[in-house]
Amino acid sequence: MFRIFTFARFLPMASAWLLYVVVVIALGLFSVPVACALGLLLAVVVVIAPLSSICVNGARITRARKAARAELYDDLTDNVLGVADWIYSAALRITSEGSRISRRAFIASTPR
Repeated sequence: MFRIFTFARFLPMASAWLLYVVVVIALGLFSVPVACALGLLLAVVVVIAPLSSICVNGARITRARKAARAELYDDLTDNVLGVADWIYSAALRITSEGSRISRRAFIASTPR
């Protein structure tokens, strides 16, 4: 797993940055303002763009996690509390002796 990360992602990125720095230094020998502008552009690409992406996507991921957790709690409470609703809202109930009684009689016979 680490080798895949290193060779597929980190190595090309690091070599591109290194090549960019070499180009900035080489241009700095001819024109310092151009080298400073390219260095500033490198700083934007390396620092500011990833930080803004982390901020935007971090908020979206946090909202998605909270929504998923709330949905899980909703499902849990529906599954746990829904059983009691099913028991109390049925039209006919079968008692332990096996005879059918009406809902009104069942609710009247349950302890409160």
